Parts: sequence; structure tokens; C-alpha cells
Amino acid sequence: MLDFHRADLRWLKVDDRPWTDRDARRYAEGGYNAVVMYFDRKTSKGISLDFAKDLPNLAGLDVWGPLRDDTPAFVVPGLVHLSLITKSKMPLDLSTLPGLEYLILDNRDGIDQIQAVAEAALSGHRLVARDQSGHRPGAAKGCAGYGLKARSRTSS
Repeated sequence: MLDFHRADLRWLKVDDRPWTDRDARRYAEGGYNAVVMYFDRKTSKGISLDFAKDLPNLAGLDVWGPLRDDTPAFVVPGLVHLSLITKSKMPLDLSTLPGLEYLILDNRDGIDQIQAVAEAALSGHRLVARDQSGHRPGAAKGCAGYGLKARSRTSS
């Protein structure tokens, strides 16, 4: 699996289970400001992202596993890094994340419209397609997601 984690964030890793009160304590006591969760269809029962909005100073959230509803990620104030590889079919609302600098999404319905949504909601940003090896593909075919990166001040 390709690692897209920002090196400037301190990541707490939670694998193959729902978020717990113990995780919340580890997050608070360990000085973390980002969470990464990996799970598969067998271990996804009971997993929700509702916990994320209550974490102080959460700047990064990576979720790699099937979730029907990943929209709680879109109401987390202060996110700068968001990866949702969830196969969710829920509509996206990037307008609630004005500080977002990096976004990666899997190929969900309507992903071809994300560029326009991102430009409208997050002026000064652009989407960069990446394949699973992290390279920019010539076309969207085979693309694992889209990275949203801040444009330089000199870009138009």
C-alpha cells in the first residue's frame, strides 16, 4: 500500500477495529494530531468516523477500508490532510474544509467532477491524479485517487 502520510504530522495508527475510548486517551496523552485507520470488509463492522470531530487539533485523517458513510470526515475543523479510500458512495462536501491542503479519494462516483468542486470550494488548490505507485498517470484510468495540493503563490 502506498504511504501518503505527511511527515509533519504525528500519526496514531488504529488497525482492524473501531475507535475506542482507549484510543482517544492515547491520542490525547501521546501528543498526536493525526489518525490513520486500516481495515478490511471482515474487520469493518462497527467502524465509524464520528469520533474524529471530537479530537482536539486533528490535522490529518487517513481511512483505508470499506465504509458506507465517510461524511463525518468532512466536518472535522482544522483538517489539512484527508485520505478516504473507503468505496463510499456518499456525496462530497469539500466546502467545509477550508484549510485542506492534501486530499486523496478512491474512484467513487462523480470523482471526475472533484476538480471543479475543489476549485470552487478551495481556491488556490489543484487536484493531482496519482496511480497506485504514486506516479501521475497519463489518464484517469487506473488512478487510485486524487491528491489536492496547494498551488504556489506564483501559480495562476
